[in-house]
Amino acid sequence: MKKALVFSVFFLLTFFYSPTMAGAEEADIAISVFCRPNKASIGTELGRKIMVKVANVGTVETAGFHVDIVLSTDTTAPIAYAPYDPYFREDVLLLGGREYVSNLRPGQVKKVRLHGTNKIPLDTPKGVLYIGVIADPGKSVTEVTEDNNLDFHPIRIKIE
Repeated sequence: MKKALVFSVFFLLTFFYSPTMAGAEEADIAISVFCRPNKASIGTELGRKIMVKVANVGTVETAGFHVDIVLSTDTTAPIAYAPYDPYFREDVLLLGGREYVSNLRPGQVKKVRLHGTNKIPLDTPKGVLYIGVIADPGKSVTEVTEDNNLDFHPIRIKIE
């Protein structure tokens, strides 16, 4: 119930504060991420424990786009394709962490089905890190703003 409420609030706020309300005729992708449990050991395969939702808060349908799932030490990342590496580094793409969304109609919200293992690299430092999601890292969709193309969820990494 709590995670559904978080996603609902996120998308409502994104919609009501979106520049598309000013009349721009463009798509606008908003993204959110949630992960349970919020603790993991190095080497853990998070797989489908990560929940990603995308919404089109714009006024026209989007083309297809990718979503990248990354591991970060902070809540910033470039809006660009994340590089995969089996070793930890800032904003590293998790194993199998790139998914494709075919399109979104205006106002449509989709849960992104995750197929990859989303494995935490074995040399990841312990402590609080962030699972991040990047919508449209290839910038294939013309959008009103890309300010809502990133979201992060804290996760505590422990070493067993």
